[in-house]
Amino acid sequence: MPSNNTSLALSLEKRLPTLRKLKPNSREDVLNVFTPSNMITQPAKFAGRDDALEAMINALHSQNANLIVFGERGAGKSSLAHMFFEIVCGNLEILDYYGLRERLEKKGLLGWLTGTGRKKFNVAWVDGFGKTLNELIHSVLTRRPEPSYGQGLLFYLKKEADKIEVTSKLGIDYEAFKASAQVKEVFSGLKPETIKEAFEIATQRYANDYAGEELIILVDEFETVKEGREISQYLKSTHGARFVLVGIAEKVGDLVSQHHSVAREAYGIKLSPMRDEELGMILDIGSYLLEGMCTIREDAKGEIVRNSYHSPYWCHLLARTAILDKMESLGSFEEFKQTAISISEVKNVLASLPERPETVLFEELLDAATMGDERLRKILLHIAKSSTNVVHSSSLCNEVMRDEALPPATTLAVIEGFLKLASEPFREQGRVLDSVSFSFQDPNFKRYIQIRNAGMSVGASG
Repeated sequence: MPSNNTSLALSLEKRLPTLRKLKPNSREDVLNVFTPSNMITQPAKFAGRDDALEAMINALHSQNANLIVFGERGAGKSSLAHMFFEIVCGNLEILDYYGLRERLEKKGLLGWLTGTGRKKFNVAWVDGFGKTLNELIHSVLTRRPEPSYGQGLLFYLKKEADKIEVTSKLGIDYEAFKASAQVKEVFSGLKPETIKEAFEIATQRYANDYAGEELIILVDEFETVKEGREISQYLKSTHGARFVLVGIAEKVGDLVSQHHSVAREAYGIKLSPMRDEELGMILDIGSYLLEGMCTIREDAKGEIVRNSYHSPYWCHLLARTAILDKMESLGSFEEFKQTAISISEVKNVLASLPERPETVLFEELLDAATMGDERLRKILLHIAKSSTNVVHSSSLCNEVMRDEALPPATTLAVIEGFLKLASEPFREQGRVLDSVSFSFQDPNFKRYIQIRNAGMSVGASG
């Protein structure tokens, strides 16, 4: 646990002055100490991922390199993107929490981020949110200024004539666009080549206006962009700008086309499952914020970490649910103060998951996959316990035969049944002769199966 780890304890100590300012003072504040559904926007509350953050900073030193940040759902990609946004905007608070300032200084890179000679960046942050690629690029060009997310490329251009030229390519009357402060974006179904031409003109004009100031185009939830893999054509045609693409994926090729020229200019940064000590740090930060109001006992923290299976999403969810249950059981917010959450209360949360609204979709998926059949539950649990993301039927059949005495033909039939389910819990990755490889569509469902022991009594399998 972090309390026994010197570097993590030091990291927490450095955060304390800022964390004191974030102390909750209402029921709503307390319930937002742990946020499973929202990204972390305050550097002092951001835990773990120092290796990924350093890799992103290092990648900025490679001229014209685009960054592709990927990993599974709930791994903290959006939170990491926000920390990166803070850094390129000049807020280096997060560096001190991880000792990154010292490491960068030893590499001779700190002056690149600080002082009079620091590299300056401008940022345009947009969300994929199911846009088409054309709509996404249109948004990159036209999004209105917002303090937390920068502004569209059009608003960075200094010359009125350049703005008129770009908007004319987009079929927009510039004067009307400028006057309409209420309109966030305007999209009129333009042809792809027109959008691309407008983007290329805008980046060229930007490069002329901002010598030495790079534009970072940060796209979150990129996996939801329709025809998103074709963004490769934009990655190769920017002037003074680079993309940071953030999305759910197993590999870079799931997000962008694998053109050789793109491979030369792209840095792929994968978020691996969190280490136990990183999850413990999330809980230690939350515990400090709750100090003087409610304590999370060390054995309760350990139980949360064990049942999070290396996922920050589950760590936040289980901790928040335990706090909510504690409040509900006491009946008032005032009585909640000066209490402690015990390991038994965390176990009660785990036992209650099938009936909770937060996990109803996972429970429905579990029921649809197993249909109350013990054999199906055992095979599903073996799949969930696999140490690799991609499961191979041949290896799985051997494991199930060894542990459950179920013949390979039964396991193969069950796998084929899982792959045909309307709820689509699995994605087929490949098939050769009688073997098939597959993976979970949502790794958080994989963890739910482990937490729930596939709906069997603990000890029924494995």
